[in-house]
Amino acid sequence: MNHKVDKHISAQQIVFLFALFSVFSLVAFVLILPLANVARIVFSQQTEAAFSFPPRIFSIAAFTVTQALLSSILATLIGFALSYFCTKKEFLGRKFLLSLAAIPVSVPPLIIALSYVLFFGKSGVLNSFVSVFVPNAVVTKPEFLYSTFSVILIHSFYNFPIAMKTITGVWENVDADLEHAASLLSCRRFYIFSKIILPEIFPAIISSFLLIFIYCFFSFFIILLFGGIGLSTLEVELYQTFRSSTDLINTAKIAILESGIVSFFTAAYIIAKLKTYKNSVDNRRHLPRTSMNRIERCVFSVLIATVLLFLVLPIASIFFKSVFSFASTQLDTEFITRVKNFFAINVAGWSIVQRASFFRALWNTIFVGIITASFSVFTALCIIYLEFRTALKNTQSVFLKVIPFVPLVVSPIVLGFALCITFSSTSSFGFLLLSAAQASTAWTIAYTQIAARFVQISKTQLQASSLLSANSFDAFYRAVLPQLTKSIKAAAAFCFAISAGDASLPLMLKISNFENLSLMIFRLAGSYRFNESAVIAFALILLVCVGFLLSELERNDLKITT
Repeated sequence: MNHKVDKHISAQQIVFLFALFSVFSLVAFVLILPLANVARIVFSQQTEAAFSFPPRIFSIAAFTVTQALLSSILATLIGFALSYFCTKKEFLGRKFLLSLAAIPVSVPPLIIALSYVLFFGKSGVLNSFVSVFVPNAVVTKPEFLYSTFSVILIHSFYNFPIAMKTITGVWENVDADLEHAASLLSCRRFYIFSKIILPEIFPAIISSFLLIFIYCFFSFFIILLFGGIGLSTLEVELYQTFRSSTDLINTAKIAILESGIVSFFTAAYIIAKLKTYKNSVDNRRHLPRTSMNRIERCVFSVLIATVLLFLVLPIASIFFKSVFSFASTQLDTEFITRVKNFFAINVAGWSIVQRASFFRALWNTIFVGIITASFSVFTALCIIYLEFRTALKNTQSVFLKVIPFVPLVVSPIVLGFALCITFSSTSSFGFLLLSAAQASTAWTIAYTQIAARFVQISKTQLQASSLLSANSFDAFYRAVLPQLTKSIKAAAAFCFAISAGDASLPLMLKISNFENLSLMIFRLAGSYRFNESAVIAFALILLVCVGFLLSELERNDLKITT
């Protein structure tokens, strides 16, 4: 049978191709031009002046690296321990535990910071609950919450799901035949782990550690709220310097220093990521999960208790605080009265959703989120298409492997500063600039989601689609793109969540007459209006959940790739 191939590309494909590269160009322009302007400000000086910093900056840089190292070490240890149970043991709630990997991506740090205030604060859920039984009892004090220890604790439990999910994904694909053969030879468990398992999962451990380090290094709101007196990171210092002075040169130096330090860790992450990915795509036979022994049950119980206390319950407190006001209990009140006060409905907090400002912020969040998600997905698809072209030639491009992770070098605060000094006014195109800026940092997530599905398409399919198509883009459009639909929806949902939870870029850009839900939460929490901020945070979480539901994803399609 002769197959006739239409050699003409359709108008629809031309429009799609034009949109792909136009959006990619816009996102690249918004990222590269402002950063180049920052570099120009710094390096236009004499060499000695360009590399001279105030002594205080070095101590801040040292603290930034130290807290990021300690946080990432603790997070990786917790994630590694739980990955053992997720890989080797069968227990109730395993899928729920693995689903926590969505939290670092979809729940913004601002909400995590607010959740700790609502749960561990002086008038938080924990103290209010204990006060029902022991009036005026105080379980946690401000000294606990506003300290370096608290910052490390929050970072660790916020980011440990990244390590847990990444290590579990690789550990499950360790060849079970090797483990079985070693056990038949009477090898000890430690020998099997150190000689067979550890070499396979070590790249996953390193890559998750480095990614968590980058996230903790760029932490802004958690440091801003809980850093304590005199404690600051480069991210917070850049924001405060830019807002309190007109010294653009020193502010630009901080931005260059910050991105320069992270670039080394990002390069190491890319190398470890490629090795991790090679191990995770080989689906070899693995041993069935077994039940826990007594010691394992004790260790697992302690781990789960800490996860509940420092992650699940604080996030759940946003719902409780939005519904109940937790009125303070007096020593002379009866127990029934204290219970009624504890479950008093938060009427004052919910009054904010009736205001016009809330609906404007809700609309801004949805509108910008949709544009950002679209920009992010189109930018990621542009790189996927270029990878498809190289796959047809049986070649690999180092550039295409590296470029998706370049945005990790730039934080939202650095990008916001660069945009502010590059564009004198953002009032006329604020929405577009904000969306493009958010997409320039969020499209990495979109890429990892889509690329995880793209590499599962066999080379035979790719070659066949090329032979039966007019050109490479026709093959990509008709044969590859339909297979990426579900991962594209997942990518769009995550990027929408990132945009909806972003308060850093709107805070830096100061777009006139603009406020999204995250910025409203920051403003309300800064005014100690926690009842109202809890309601807005709960509304934001609901909005993100609706975004995932509208993407029509099956459970197996939501693959958190890091």
